[in-house]
Amino acid sequence: MKAFPAELPLLVKQLLLQRGFTGGMETELFLDPRLSHLSDPFLMGEMRAAVDRIFRAVDEGETVCIYGDYDVDGVTSVALLRAILMAYDLDPQYFIPVRSREGYGLSEAGIKRCLCECADPPSLLITVDCGSSCVKEVDMLNSLGIDVIILDHHEAGPLGRPDAAAVVNAKIEENSPYTYLCSAGVVFKLAHALLKERKLKTFDLKLYLDLVAVATVVAITTVVVDTVATVTAMTETVAVVTSNASLRRIAVTSKIVATNAHTVPQAKRKTALLSVTRVINNENAL
Repeated sequence: MKAFPAELPLLVKQLLLQRGFTGGMETELFLDPRLSHLSDPFLMGEMRAAVDRIFRAVDEGETVCIYGDYDVDGVTSVALLRAILMAYDLDPQYFIPVRSREGYGLSEAGIKRCLCECADPPSLLITVDCGSSCVKEVDMLNSLGIDVIILDHHEAGPLGRPDAAAVVNAKIEENSPYTYLCSAGVVFKLAHALLKERKLKTFDLKLYLDLVAVATVVAITTVVVDTVATVTAMTETVAVVTSNASLRRIAVTSKIVATNAHTVPQAKRKTALLSVTRVINNENAL
């Protein structure tokens, strides 16, 4: 217990020990997270390949489609990825499968409807929150001349890595430190990587932390420095002053937000996210 700050209550010290913290800088970062503490996105496997392929699409004016999923993590991932791609002057189409018709993930039925509904045939399809186990489906897309990037957090299937241009998923890497990320977190890392390579004065990634944090909590990901930093940074915005109309509507409807954000007590700000998450989970279960 001597390694922890003296002012910490005994219960907090015990909880930190249970979570593997023994004091020092790692504990300080956990207790006082900042966005500046976020790790380098290029440390994730195949991130460089994903960034290079996306910038090729940007430079050559390719048609891009985002293939998502119908849960909170999948929908927020689509929203964030579409926003960052639009900031680079792409106009990505997007598709979310219907559970009762196409089931979960990148399916043959989903691909057929996706391509049918696309105004222009895509040369690049980016999956979010799915795709890591879809070897046959990626082969199908490749046979149609469509490159695939997979941004995911699920386990790989028995057939191994799909033949995609890039698979950014810590769970298919050996001993990766990023297995705690949900798909929106992976997309956030990709957006961070894109902005590191080509800065944009007109795009503020911090404004999209509300989407990332809601997905992080709903997906019940492991609480480490990166996830704590994103969730903490947005507790002041997601249910209080978020610019996202949908999240704001949920927050107001569930009566967890005051009309004047500045009048909301600090304690309520820190519990607001969990309340919003419960509402979202209830809606998603219907």
